[in-house]
Amino acid sequence: MKVLAINQKSTLLPGAEVSLPAEEHLFAIIQTYDSLQVTNHHTTTTIDKRSLLLIKSCKKRIRLINQKNKPIVYRTILFHANSIYWPHKKVMLFSLDTNESILVSAIQSVFNNVTGINEAVRGLKKLFRRNDNQDRDVKNKIAKKINSNLIKINRYIRNNYNQQISLNDLCNIINCSPTYLSNTYKRIFNISPIYYLNKIRINKARELLMNSSLTINEIAQLVGYSSSSQFCSIFKRYMSETPTDFRKKGIL
Repeated sequence: MKVLAINQKSTLLPGAEVSLPAEEHLFAIIQTYDSLQVTNHHTTTTIDKRSLLLIKSCKKRIRLINQKNKPIVYRTILFHANSIYWPHKKVMLFSLDTNESILVSAIQSVFNNVTGINEAVRGLKKLFRRNDNQDRDVKNKIAKKINSNLIKINRYIRNNYNQQISLNDLCNIINCSPTYLSNTYKRIFNISPIYYLNKIRINKARELLMNSSLTINEIAQLVGYSSSSQFCSIFKRYMSETPTDFRKKGIL
């Protein structure tokens, strides 16, 4: 983490705006003595005289806009930090009276005396570490919930593959949308839930083709397909040969 520039006092005229640099890993701390609008890409935040704003450039220019009919005084600290966690929301707003008093005091010291930079940097690093831990906790909870839901889906498929099962049926098990289930399942297992269902069915069908004298139509119904044509089509897609050809090879 490296402090690049400290601007102790600047004035923004009514209706005017100023842009801060657009660089990767660039952060800005902004304080104003009135109400100031700060925008960065799709993020817009209004800060007042009782707040400090911490914002990341994300390669987009940070714009300070004076929407008042009077001049506004503001000050900024720019610093680089390329090895720290930063939340997706991209902004943090601190009240000068909150429990971030140590960090706020250090930043105020930098603004007022151009001292206390080390204390401010240490405070920022501590803040980032705390948010990183909080974010990991949230991600772990979500991951556990996702894994638990997908375990339910896979268990249901293994126990009921011989029944008629649609994507909506699977969604109803964990109360989610088809899009959510498909995306989540594929992200974890790199296949779709329907692909897994067909894989279970085809493996069972192979066993029946090799070890029974059941007809193709009977096997199709036993493994959950509504017709022999549907079964043959999916079997060939997965095995690159028809059920009949597969059985003949096994007999030979």
